[in-house]
Amino acid sequence: MKHIKLILGTLLAFQLAGCSDDLVNKQELPVSGDEISFGAQASGFSSGSRTVYGLPDGEESRFDSYSALTISWIADKDMVRVYSPQASEECQWADYTVKQADGNFYLAKNGDIGVRWGVTSKAHDFYAFYPLNKITADGLEGKSTVTASIPVAQERGELLYFKNDGTQTNENDVDATWKIIAPDMSYCMMAGRGTWVANTEKNVTLTFTPLVSVLDVVINGPAEGQPSMNIVSVSVSSENQGIVGDFEYDYSNKTFKFPGTSVNNKLATVSCVQGTGSGAMPVTLSHGQKLNVKFFLLPRDIKADELSVSVFMEGGYVLTQNLSAEGNSSSGKNDGVLASGKISRVITPNLRTPATNNWMSLIDNNVLFSQLSLPGSKHSFTASAADVTNIATDLMQKFQSLNAIDGNDTQFNAGIRAFDVKVTNNSYVFAGGKTLSFTINQVLTNLSSLLNPVGATATEGAVVCINYVDLGNNVSASDWTSSVISTIESWGKSNRGKLHKLTSSTTMGDMRGKIAVIVNAPVSYTAGTTYCNYISNYSSSVQNLDLITDYKVNDNLPVVLQNLYQVNNPTLSSAVDSNDSYAYESDLGLLPYYITEKVYTSPDYDYNLLARKKKLMQDMLDRIKTGPDKLYINDLGGFCVVRNSDSTGSVSATTYRYNNRDWWAVSTSTYYDFRRIQNYSSEWPNNPNNGDEIAMITGSDSEKGNGGNTMLFAQLFNSDATQAFSDMVENGRVPLGIVFMNFAGVSSVSNGTHSYNVQGIRLPGLIMANNFLFELKTASSSSN
Repeated sequence: MKHIKLILGTLLAFQLAGCSDDLVNKQELPVSGDEISFGAQASGFSSGSRTVYGLPDGEESRFDSYSALTISWIADKDMVRVYSPQASEECQWADYTVKQADGNFYLAKNGDIGVRWGVTSKAHDFYAFYPLNKITADGLEGKSTVTASIPVAQERGELLYFKNDGTQTNENDVDATWKIIAPDMSYCMMAGRGTWVANTEKNVTLTFTPLVSVLDVVINGPAEGQPSMNIVSVSVSSENQGIVGDFEYDYSNKTFKFPGTSVNNKLATVSCVQGTGSGAMPVTLSHGQKLNVKFFLLPRDIKADELSVSVFMEGGYVLTQNLSAEGNSSSGKNDGVLASGKISRVITPNLRTPATNNWMSLIDNNVLFSQLSLPGSKHSFTASAADVTNIATDLMQKFQSLNAIDGNDTQFNAGIRAFDVKVTNNSYVFAGGKTLSFTINQVLTNLSSLLNPVGATATEGAVVCINYVDLGNNVSASDWTSSVISTIESWGKSNRGKLHKLTSSTTMGDMRGKIAVIVNAPVSYTAGTTYCNYISNYSSSVQNLDLITDYKVNDNLPVVLQNLYQVNNPTLSSAVDSNDSYAYESDLGLLPYYITEKVYTSPDYDYNLLARKKKLMQDMLDRIKTGPDKLYINDLGGFCVVRNSDSTGSVSATTYRYNNRDWWAVSTSTYYDFRRIQNYSSEWPNNPNNGDEIAMITGSDSEKGNGGNTMLFAQLFNSDATQAFSDMVENGRVPLGIVFMNFAGVSSVSNGTHSYNVQGIRLPGLIMANNFLFELKTASSSSN
């Protein structure tokens, strides 16, 4: 058996050819613009980057006239699959890695055996596909077809800066008028072809051409005199036709099939603006600046007037431009169709701040509401609390600096769609350590007016979670539950069509203009409700060190909850003496009382509750991957403890001494560190001796924890949450459920001379954007 003769004494010669003629053609929607042609020239390779922006010879020296986007190979990284139907039957296909030597690219086989010659008196056809990791199933394994998938989320592109003349520069250059999200060219899937003719030298050249269509979007910054705007993501969506997802390509006749392009075959969105910086920093556009992003779409004809481009801005604001069938093409004709294999450019109007926040308007009606990612605020109606003077000891009843009760509700306008509220037995809102002057009825009325603006179509929905507060007025948890649910039922009856009960089949369409109220009942509740949702036997303990997985909404929709609330304060250390009753741990700072108790009684926990909460957050994300048909409530709220018994919790322990056949109380002390209780015993020992001493816990305040340094906690934890959510790229994305956080809607808060970066705008922005970065589960697909 003869082997293929290999260039450079190794393997197949390999070169990129220019893109097909069709791909060089252009359509411009809805206004005239310059094209980018995908291709490669032998002299245009760059070993450091897959994408090179530049001006071809003869072009006028302005960046907005560019027409070349060069595709380069990355040696030792890019991989392809090669198949030849005429090759030796047992060696018809193999996988290869791109290599480079002396300025030339070639293929090196990944395994021990590459593609081998068949009958050399006959011509050989070679088919190849790039990139290898986008092939699904067994494409090109002994057959001429390949199935690949264009993902919804095309993110993590590098942010580049250019001047108008096409010169690359840096972000500090005032002349950097163009900001480019350089696309990951692995999304530009290519088919390679080569032919060997019998009785010729056995060298094979593979020529690659793109299989995808490209939508090239230029976003114009705000008009003159308008403030700069931060862009979180850009998406393109189709009204009636799948534009990303699986496609099958047959090399033998150059035809495509599209076997299920999206879950609902309707909405498909793509993001290209999450940068590579920590926490997925948004892209800022000022007047005179432009942002350029590119989308790789399925190679099929798509009607232009079924497409829309949406710019998702920080704070949850969305601008959407519907494309028009009007336009022009290089042939001078236009039929309103983005033709397969062509590049079409869209130029948006100047950015502006919309009058209302309506990010849910982009969610398809058929999407299951439980599968959304909803940003939420913890203690939503606290408003501004007085600054404290001692951050080490004073309680900080400060979770929000925004009051969400008046008509200028900035939380709602910041995209917040879930609200966590404490309510007293007489239905007044409790926050900031006091009973406020408005009731839950007023909250619902105000929120409903925001969801149903006069003269506009309702697009948004919201969730309000109501929590028990014990005011020490002898009102039982059972009475509180009955009273609050009765109040909600009465409001729902008087405002028909404004409340909606959640079930596993509730859709976004069901929730437009509606509120789902969930009462977190601290006792067993089984009575029927007409308008109200409830979770029976809800635990609001600050000691919830594990995910809670056995809750249900109205005994119907399963719930998974993470709500560890009180954590240690890593900035505080013991400044007193060895007799200090508070718990400190090296490198961890001050610990809450209960964690030392948990560690003492169970070795499954450690002292670092910040790390524990981060782990629970990640555990929640992992759990969502395994069971999507649930309502997930990821409570990121909390506070760092301070040296105050109402923050850390404490315990009273009485020391007993055995004397003359009985135990006698000697002393009672308050402890803030379980480890400091000497001779602790949970039961009376057998056969004691005179003089034996034991300590019995007689009263515990370890459940306390309604204050502490909330701002420090938000700075520490919200930053980690921001990073965790931004790291979920491509196939790692899952619905985030309801995500509550401290200080939603503000980027920073201050306490006297201390200022804290609490991520209250960026984190909700990531949560909202997550809804558009992967296929959302729909009612029609819930059984799949």
